[in-house]
Amino acid sequence: MLLAEFEQGANDYLQYEIDYSQWVQAGEVLTASTATVQDNTTTPLQVSTLLDVSASKVNLIVHGGEPGAYYNILLLTSTDTPQTQEDCISMYIREACA
Repeated sequence: MLLAEFEQGANDYLQYEIDYSQWVQAGEVLTASTATVQDNTTTPLQVSTLLDVSASKVNLIVHGGEPGAYYNILLLTSTDTPQTQEDCISMYIREACA
């Protein structure tokens, strides 16, 4: 499922918040979230995740990538019940300012 589409510059280092509060049940806690970048470029997109357990949110920290390229980020998030949800995020990298 395509969860979101984002765009950022090639030199940007940005954070995106993914809110799972509507998916998580009362008393349930996020336990893990892993981001995997699917790409076929020579310049990899760097993505890391941070969990905000108290707010049921995942923060993606994204940087790098090849200008003009689209990347798919596969986000696999799980809880302590254990539920698992797989989401896709589309990321476009635009040219950096000169």
